[in-house]
Amino acid sequence: DGQNSSGGAQYVDPKMRKSTDFVGWLAKDSTKEKVKDKKVLLYCTGGVRCERASAYINNKMGDHVK
Repeated sequence: DGQNSSGGAQYVDPKMRKSTDFVGWLAKDSTKEKVKDKKVLLYCTGGVRCERASAYINNKMGDHVK
């Protein structure tokens, strides 16, 4: 499930091939539940995609993510 044995960070792989799939992935109730009230770290190779994705998460989830 991506969680380490000490109860730390959980790895969530959205299994996306295109950054444009991010909106649909975040709209899923299961995704919202996974990131709700959590610190979210985004990692991608092309900086601007992470910047856009983090802005989108903040816009859609507001105070529910850190």
